[in-house]
Amino acid sequence: MGKSSRSLGFTAAAFASAAFYLATSGCRPLQVKADKPKDSGVCPPGLVMANGFCVKDGTVFLLNVAANSAVQAGSTTTTISFGKQSLFRGDKIFAYGRFSFPKIGSGSSVSLGFRLGSNAIGATSTQYVGDQDAGTMLARHALAYEVADNTDAPISLVASTGAAATSSGSDGGLLVFRATQLSDVLKSNHLIEGAPPYFATDALDSDKINVQDLTPASSGSSIISISAAGGKSSDLALMRAGVSWEIAPGKTNVCEGVSLTWQFLDGGKEVFTEGPYVLGATQSMGSTAMQFLHRELSDGQSRRLAVSAKIDTGGRADKASCVIKVTEPSTLSALIFRPVAQLQAEIQNARYLHDMGSAVVAAGRFATNASSPPIENIHQYNWDHLRSDVLLMDVGVNLAAEDRVKPTRAFMQLSRAPDGLSSHLSKSVLKSPDRPRNLTITDMAIENDMSALTRFYLTGMGFQDDAKPVTVKEGQMNFLHFRRIGDHL
Repeated sequence: MGKSSRSLGFTAAAFASAAFYLATSGCRPLQVKADKPKDSGVCPPGLVMANGFCVKDGTVFLLNVAANSAVQAGSTTTTISFGKQSLFRGDKIFAYGRFSFPKIGSGSSVSLGFRLGSNAIGATSTQYVGDQDAGTMLARHALAYEVADNTDAPISLVASTGAAATSSGSDGGLLVFRATQLSDVLKSNHLIEGAPPYFATDALDSDKINVQDLTPASSGSSIISISAAGGKSSDLALMRAGVSWEIAPGKTNVCEGVSLTWQFLDGGKEVFTEGPYVLGATQSMGSTAMQFLHRELSDGQSRRLAVSAKIDTGGRADKASCVIKVTEPSTLSALIFRPVAQLQAEIQNARYLHDMGSAVVAAGRFATNASSPPIENIHQYNWDHLRSDVLLMDVGVNLAAEDRVKPTRAFMQLSRAPDGLSSHLSKSVLKSPDRPRNLTITDMAIENDMSALTRFYLTGMGFQDDAKPVTVKEGQMNFLHFRRIGDHL
């Protein structure tokens, strides 16, 4: 508490964790000026030399600041602070944070909002965190924002509520992208290895349909995993994963009091956790949407990244038959950043931030049903991309039940067409009106084959015996679109 934020761009010891580099095959070649003698070392006007190629010069947005957070807790507010930042007009900010609350009583809500200095930026969010008997109660928020004027000011995410969040389980990350002339970077003789700015070098994504039961005996088993290789000690990765779960039918009583914690593993080592969730009637289902910044400590490691579930019965033999079901798609992804000191050598894989933005999810409602509920389209986003483009989505929607008595089970998913892939299913138990729960989805799309239009659909559905609808209170779809430097600057 009270610690200053740590910049990932200036110290290799900022994190005791590991990032990785993932080689990609079948890359689209850079456009090379046909009349340039290969060994002349001179490029025509408007082009710049990069590792033997002439690449069109232009302005690109590179990652200039990457920082983890420090948590500062007060009596009625908790602040995730990213420290004071020197920002320029046009800088693009992506930030995210999560707050973990202890039990704070029925009827308690939390208001979340980002601040630049003393000024509010981006949308605010009001979420309910007070109807569970025990375990983790999370509130999340994210920001995609363009800086309007030059400023020196701290960036923070503030949670205002009746009680302070816990420092354990409350954290966040900050990425600031800045306009940079490509020729200035490639011609510079003063680049420092391991220091910013960074370019996005590659991406890893896995979407897997999981149909499996988790028991105390299977605690620690992998839910979703993928191999990683070729990491460099200067690498930085934005890692994300999503898994949804629920207590198996007929197992609510035997699972009462069982603790569930989600782990992100790198080479078998735990590097990030979410939980514990204490299971029971009030915590019968839920989702994890892990997101964190991660740095490599040594070069050349090959290892496996995985998400696993840790189940703790507290040593009670009567809880050994508890069963937790994972039946929906699970996701694991990572975007890798590398210092521009290595840009010349890796120009064919290098990406820059092509676009960033936030789409507001309008308030509304969708129907529920006791069985086979209709899938309702809540919002859609059209992504116009080239081959090899990468899109990161960070979606948060606050939902509330219209029933005042019976709990409603609400589900939300992000799907995309024409490929038909879906992210993990985010779900929650809604208990009464005006107590909005936040359902969060993080997703990555990589287009290896085509230049076209991909349409994202944010869909919702709900289960409830008397078919009272679910209310959509508010929401945002934040996106980051990356493109290869060699493609149409």
